[in-house]
Amino acid sequence: MSSNFNEYEQGISTAQESYLGWLNRGLELMESEDYDAAIVAFDQVLKIEPNNHEALYQRGLALEESGRYEEAITSLCRAWELKPDSDCAYDLLDTLLWELDRYEESAQNCEKAAAALRLLNLDKKAVTYYRKAADAWEQLGYDENILACYDKALELAFNDAELWQARGNILLRLRKYIEAIESFDNSLKIKPNNYEVWYLRGNTLLDLGNYQDAIASYDKSLEIQTYYDTWNNRGIALEKLGFCEQAVASYNQAIENNPNYFVAWQNRSYALNKLERFEEAKASRNTAFLLQRRPLGSQLRHSGRYEEAIEVYNQILDIDINDYLAWFGKAIGLEKLQRNQEAIYCYHQTIRCKPDYYDAWYNLGIVLMNIGKLEEALLTFDQASKLQPIFQPYEYRILYNQARCFALLNQVEVALETLQAAINKNRYECLIWAKNDAGFASIRDHDRFQALIAK
Repeated sequence: MSSNFNEYEQGISTAQESYLGWLNRGLELMESEDYDAAIVAFDQVLKIEPNNHEALYQRGLALEESGRYEEAITSLCRAWELKPDSDCAYDLLDTLLWELDRYEESAQNCEKAAAALRLLNLDKKAVTYYRKAADAWEQLGYDENILACYDKALELAFNDAELWQARGNILLRLRKYIEAIESFDNSLKIKPNNYEVWYLRGNTLLDLGNYQDAIASYDKSLEIQTYYDTWNNRGIALEKLGFCEQAVASYNQAIENNPNYFVAWQNRSYALNKLERFEEAKASRNTAFLLQRRPLGSQLRHSGRYEEAIEVYNQILDIDINDYLAWFGKAIGLEKLQRNQEAIYCYHQTIRCKPDYYDAWYNLGIVLMNIGKLEEALLTFDQASKLQPIFQPYEYRILYNQARCFALLNQVEVALETLQAAINKNRYECLIWAKNDAGFASIRDHDRFQALIAK
């Protein structure tokens, strides 16, 4: 054997040892979370073996951890191209693109991955990536692209009931109703007891104006599982056919399943009107209005739009003067606007409608305390304490505010005793509050107070 060949073999051996040494070094650095140094090590591997899948993958992982996302994406793409049947690099790439909101790239890469896996006869994995591509296109609202992904997936997994269902949903969204029904039918051939697909099939037939067949689909769905929306839509189909009594009965079932479902209450009012049962129709319509407006009032209040929230609560109270939640929501809005006397009136109205409502008593106590009606506040806090729900361990808040009232009344000993009790219930919050609370100005220099807040 020639000396040149021996030198050639020795060179290969040295190179292999070198790149393996750098690879192992990079993996050690990854474990110690020294990502910048790990990247340098993996770069050394790739100088020796540019197509080393493991080094490219680990380098992409290190770059991602270092926040160098563009470089990470390039490295991971190369790793996947070299070994398309390996999920690790591609899963990380897909995750990274989603985190960067780069859904179009994710979708395109997933479709590319699926096509490659298909050529390798890895059909199950290919279907997974067609699904991933569809999910990415969903983020962009590209329904035609989603449909194309499902069509390709179904070429490989014709007996996948969930894929047929998902495809039917997209077709329904595209208003391709006949094709949607065919897709739902294919799903039901594979999985006939899927109540959701029967429901969706009913909705499609309803959109087509095929009310009798829609009712049959809804009935099949309800045989498997009762669902308030199915009862409601069944009522719509019955009403369209002129069967208003049966429609009301169907809406009643929807309401029994979900009493807060305002759509069914509203639809029920239409059917009752057609039956000339006008008082019942009015009551049903009013209930729908209340159920719709309550969440709006809360939403406006929580977003700081107090005037608008109060107007919504007034609309509710015009219909039902005894709606304690509307009184309560209005009171909070008024309190936030520092319209304290009006807030107090509304809290009293809340309590008139629901005497055991803890939150109303507690909030009323706070407002009374803030405007200096300390004796009334103490009585109110006492009542709140009696009504405190077991699942709300907030007794310390009542005790703290009672202590504050006693301090403002210069009742030093009882204020200190009550504050001690509050701190015993919740040391962390009460100490933070007490240290900066102007309400304790009269006892702040007292030795016992100083000892309490020093804990």
